[in-house]
Amino acid sequence: MENKQNCWEYMECGREPKGFDVQMYDVCSVPTCTEADGLNDGKNGGRICWALAGTLINDTVTGKYACDKFSCANCDFFKLVCDEQGVDNFQMVTPVQMTHFKKKNSEVWNQFIEKRSSERSPSNLNACFSCCNMEYSGTVKNISETGMFISTRNMSFPDDAQFEVQLDVNNEYLNLPVRMCRLTISPDLDDAMGVEIINPPQSYLVMVDKLRAADLT
Repeated sequence: MENKQNCWEYMECGREPKGFDVQMYDVCSVPTCTEADGLNDGKNGGRICWALAGTLINDTVTGKYACDKFSCANCDFFKLVCDEQGVDNFQMVTPVQMTHFKKKNSEVWNQFIEKRSSERSPSNLNACFSCCNMEYSGTVKNISETGMFISTRNMSFPDDAQFEVQLDVNNEYLNLPVRMCRLTISPDLDDAMGVEIINPPQSYLVMVDKLRAADLT
């Protein structure tokens, strides 16, 4: 298995336990966040640092290289993780989502991770949707019974946003209520988001079955 670097190894910040800079700055929250272990194939929070180091405590940024998700998109380590994981396997996870899950028990956290394990099929469906009075269009890159991964541009969504996606299925339109699970903002590539289907209708499940059957032939 490929040995992928964690942020403190890449940045050489010295903020990991027993690191050279902990006496001055204390241990960073990233290498000690066991709730995030395994995300993007990292150790603890080592490959999801933007969701941890960017969190504010008493109006103070907790990580030496912390920043919000938009400036993190310009970070070389963030770009490295995006490239190594690929568009289908990259886990964004926002600071608000991470804070929410850290307050819950491990079963809730595991359920969140397992949502990504649903069998997905490649897709090229056109989609349109709106959020916060903005209209968007995009392409569904992969799809499952419980969710979709949509590529689009210039998104600006609040955490855990709920909205409706309209799919163009052979010139017939299917409207689906969804909840955003993760958002990827890229300065060089299309933006993308993973969404969870809220109470998937039978017509949607039939469509997914047909796409999966076509993918197997």
